[in-house]
Amino acid sequence: MKKPSFALLFFTLSACLSILTLLKPAQLFSDREQRNLNQFSDVSLSSLYDGSFQAQSEKALSDQFFLRDGFVQLQRHFQRLLGTRIINNVWIANPQLYQNSSPVDPKQIRQLSEVLNAFAIKNKKLRLDFLLVPTANGVIKNSLFPMLYESQREVMHLFTQQLDPLYHTIDTLKVMDQNKDEPIFYQGDHHWTTYGAYTMFQAWQKERGFNDQVKYKKSIANDAFYGTLSNASGIDRRDTVEIYTPIQNQIKTMVTYVQEQKRTATLYDESKQYSANPYELFLGGNFARIDIQTTVENDRNLLLIKDSYANCFIPFLVPYYHKIIVIDPRFYYDSLQSVVQTDHMTDILFLVNAHTLFQDSALYNLMNEEMNAK
Repeated sequence: MKKPSFALLFFTLSACLSILTLLKPAQLFSDREQRNLNQFSDVSLSSLYDGSFQAQSEKALSDQFFLRDGFVQLQRHFQRLLGTRIINNVWIANPQLYQNSSPVDPKQIRQLSEVLNAFAIKNKKLRLDFLLVPTANGVIKNSLFPMLYESQREVMHLFTQQLDPLYHTIDTLKVMDQNKDEPIFYQGDHHWTTYGAYTMFQAWQKERGFNDQVKYKKSIANDAFYGTLSNASGIDRRDTVEIYTPIQNQIKTMVTYVQEQKRTATLYDESKQYSANPYELFLGGNFARIDIQTTVENDRNLLLIKDSYANCFIPFLVPYYHKIIVIDPRFYYDSLQSVVQTDHMTDILFLVNAHTLFQDSALYNLMNEEMNAK
């Protein structure tokens, strides 16, 4: 009996997988990679003519391929066996995973500091704070990737030297260095942990002159967190998400998601607790503007301009402000000055991590437009 050829077996297997790919329900989002997946598009004469249908079909087939996650994991496994140290822009060490970062042009730092300084001068009567937080790249030095450590610290120093003294700052590198042997960063995600945020809050609170009047109890929200770096690289790093709850908490909050027209009485979105990204437990993720009204009886109103590092930091701010307005430059396109005036802000705090500040132009774009607005 004649044995089937390998070519025939390969063709049959490929045909079966292609059919299964077309028959299975389309997957909209990859929990593993934390991104939207390409979808098959409807065919039209114009899309066939200009080639867009073929191009989109190739992307969709790659993203929707049957058992795709298994094949991706297998590919990542072979890469690790071959000694690959960078997978999908993630730098792999043991146990820490690191974000890839591009070189930063000093001109970019100068332009950013100029618009921030102009904003400070315009609001010099208010209390101004700037917390530039290092990521694991700039704190947990690894002998395999010393350039990640050195480059982040260098650009942080260069930026803070150019920042106007109107901004109150603290040595965030020193704060994190003093605690680098503690779990201040997730091993498989790009964020700091709640412990890291609380450590920084305590240092900032002292500089701000607030009394250390609130005591907290820690609780585990999720002990199986595989973060963005773990998912992108296929390297399993299991982290734990914690929340800090005031032991004696009589402060109530009303949290308004302005664009979404949604209100809630909590800073935590419990639907995210066991999701693919439990870090979104804090405020439900990132939104253009969130207004937090508290029952704190003082006249301090805070405008917080931030990235996602601030999400687990915000609960520590609540006991000290009557109102907190949270702006994320990546999604916000309105006037900051109108918020300052209309909502009677007394304090402005920038809280951003070094990677986002220098690798993403959102804050510069917002501040540049703000300063050039008539």
